[in-house]
Amino acid sequence: MENQENNATVPEQIPEEKTITGPEKAPVNAAAEMPGEPPAPAKKRSWIAYVIWLLIGIGAAVWYMSSHDIWKGLEAKESLRVVSDGFFISGSLIVCIGAFVFVTQKGVFDAVRYAFGSLVSLFRKNGNTEKYLSYAHYKKSKEDNEKLNLKPMMLSGLAILAVGLVLVAIYMNRYPA
Repeated sequence: MENQENNATVPEQIPEEKTITGPEKAPVNAAAEMPGEPPAPAKKRSWIAYVIWLLIGIGAAVWYMSSHDIWKGLEAKESLRVVSDGFFISGSLIVCIGAFVFVTQKGVFDAVRYAFGSLVSLFRKNGNTEKYLSYAHYKKSKEDNEKLNLKPMMLSGLAILAVGLVLVAIYMNRYPA
């Protein structure tokens, strides 16, 4: 009898249910995390982004200068004006595009995108096949997305813009209006 009392039933512990959060996201740089290969250093990858944005800005400046026949022997005054304009315009464009992406990532245009997507889905052949049940679901899915690193874009654009401003200052100092 004593043995039966000691073997009293203990309630089983039920394991906690796991919540399904969705598919796991793949690493951003899957090639760097492959087995057998060492990952690329983070500093090297970040410098590549700066170099790319600088090349884009300088390329845009050179394109502007070429479109204004800088290579055909303009006067010094006109050449300096075209070079300063090229750097100023390309730097300004990169900074403005970066600012627009920043504002977009903060969710300023989410309501417009959701409304337009819902409107377009009404006219689809399959009927109203909305991806999102409500605007709240749409906002939540947007928050989960990775954000673009704007630092290389903005700093490279500001550097090119600074070169343009220095050239404008030289132009205004040398050739006053």
